[in-house]
Amino acid sequence: MAVLTDPRTGEILALAIRPTFNPNSFAAATDDERRNRAVTDPFEPGSTFKVILAAAALEEGVARPTDRFYGENGVIKVANATIHDWKKYGWLTFTEVLQNSSNVGAIKIGLALGKERYYKYIAGFGFGAPAGVGLGGESRGQLRPPSKWSGLSLATMSIGQEISVTALQMVNAFAAIANDGRLMQPTIVRAVLDSQGRTVRTIEPRVVRQVITPDTAHVLTRMMTAVVREGTGHNAAIPGYEVAGKTGTAQKLDPATRRYSRAPGVLSFVGFVPADDPRLAMLVMLDEPKNEKWGSEAAAPIFAAIGREALRYLNVPPRDTSPVPLERGELIADLPPANARPGDSLDAPRMGTWSLELAEDTSAVMPRVERLSLRQAMETLAPFDVRLEVSGRGLVQGQSPSPGAPLTPGTVCRLTLASPIARPGASP
Repeated sequence: MAVLTDPRTGEILALAIRPTFNPNSFAAATDDERRNRAVTDPFEPGSTFKVILAAAALEEGVARPTDRFYGENGVIKVANATIHDWKKYGWLTFTEVLQNSSNVGAIKIGLALGKERYYKYIAGFGFGAPAGVGLGGESRGQLRPPSKWSGLSLATMSIGQEISVTALQMVNAFAAIANDGRLMQPTIVRAVLDSQGRTVRTIEPRVVRQVITPDTAHVLTRMMTAVVREGTGHNAAIPGYEVAGKTGTAQKLDPATRRYSRAPGVLSFVGFVPADDPRLAMLVMLDEPKNEKWGSEAAAPIFAAIGREALRYLNVPPRDTSPVPLERGELIADLPPANARPGDSLDAPRMGTWSLELAEDTSAVMPRVERLSLRQAMETLAPFDVRLEVSGRGLVQGQSPSPGAPLTPGTVCRLTLASPIARPGASP
């Protein structure tokens, strides 16, 4: 399964599930084959959920990226249960806990955070409630209130167990981190057209809530890039782009033993790219694969393969290429000479002029985006390296900086949206 979204708008750009069915032979497919598993089938996320824990810990000031935690050589006991790491670790920074996916480190951070604060951020990121995308059979997943947690629950939920989520919920939460901490309403429809192709209704991006501050989101993003650059997510790297993400390897409960099975369960990678200006958030998940047992080996390479082609399709240039200067020229030699006669050969070299000049190095200026929809304004501002702050709904009624003002990389552009006032006699 793979789900791609635009973190800036919440639009679901692509959704692919295998096995699938032929929609031309809908009646021949079973109910099981027709299920849209991205919204109907909740699963325990495993280590990808450590990103949600990290967001809560950073926002609450429980831990900083450089704070150190002792890995207990890979074993920790909580409420008469013994939980193991996949590797024996000693001292790790918070960044290294995420980078190396340490269970012991994550549990210690979770215990310091506490169940009430952890629950607040889990719910804030949209878990435990339907995403409301409009697809049939959507599950809310499973998130019990803290009053129903056991003595072990905080520890296990810190490593993504004892909670179930849908693929859409998971990718939407990561997209919120990519979007400066703003959770967007996921959508599958951009506009409704009539039989003549005219727009009847547009679906504008809608912010559900601010879950974490932009500063926390940026710090967490840097930690997540370390996962790909130096940690378990190295197979998700895309040349020319910085990827932020997290691997996940979740065991499944064995119904016979009521314990977690050692067989491969849910292998996943969730992330976004480019890390400094995210255009894609993506989840890749494999359910009980036959030949792989780690998300870093199975899901991460698929993320890289899909992401590379999707970025090219969306015309997102890699960061390691130099911009091509604008050239203007006129090749007069391509025209016949003024004194040419019928029958004259035009293959011989001819005199002509060729002028080539580079475009002037003009500074970027703020375009006018007033009276545009939010989507149109975002597309207009996309070529500029700016940050957006948006308030209200409707069309852009106010903008800062004003049109024509100089723009420098990192400029904060504030857009104020409001519904346009209908004119007397105007059609609704």
